[in-house]
Amino acid sequence: EDQNEFDDIAKACAKVFRRHKLFGEYYAYHNFIRANLRSKDQGVTGFGRTKQTALGGYIAGKVQGQVGVRAERVRAYLREVDNNDGQVIAIVKAGSAGTGGGGIATVGGRADDTILHEWGHAFARLSDEYTVFTGHRGEARNSVNISTSKDPLKAPWAHFVRAGVPGVGAYRGGAGRIKGVWRPTASGCAMANGNRFCPVCREAFILRIHE
Repeated sequence: EDQNEFDDIAKACAKVFRRHKLFGEYYAYHNFIRANLRSKDQGVTGFGRTKQTALGGYIAGKVQGQVGVRAERVRAYLREVDNNDGQVIAIVKAGSAGTGGGGIATVGGRADDTILHEWGHAFARLSDEYTVFTGHRGEARNSVNISTSKDPLKAPWAHFVRAGVPGVGAYRGGAGRIKGVWRPTASGCAMANGNRFCPVCREAFILRIHE
């Protein structure tokens, strides 16, 4: 029953990309390969319980219950999958919030908006644009869609500002912080709390797709 549920989620995942405004335009650039794994236990490790699962699923963030997997296990299984390019969406049977980075987007169950958000981390190397603290550590740094300068002309997306793209500037907050960082748009980006990507994030995706 779990394998059948995974199959349904995997098929639905491809539909999320096909229906999305950005990914739908580039849908022909994507190939989806489903890889079924079998675990001894159901669920993820965390909150005082240990689960033996194929990808070592665990609770990654106690604040919102994000789930993660062990990257080394993902890579080990990926070596058995022909014609892969190292990009993975890992579906685990727990929760709905996820994590992403290094080519791996982890999602608990079926959560379409979470898939899009974590794919932004995993594939396009995007940062969070929300301000709610969820465990971000260390000093803030510049990324594709986060700036440590309030001057929009010093931001990584300064070329959008110079071109006068509507809505793109420097808005305080991002990367899980209220102060000290700025994001390119006020609201609505999938890297914050929406399901569409802002112009800066769209460009990052398109460049990565062509790369």
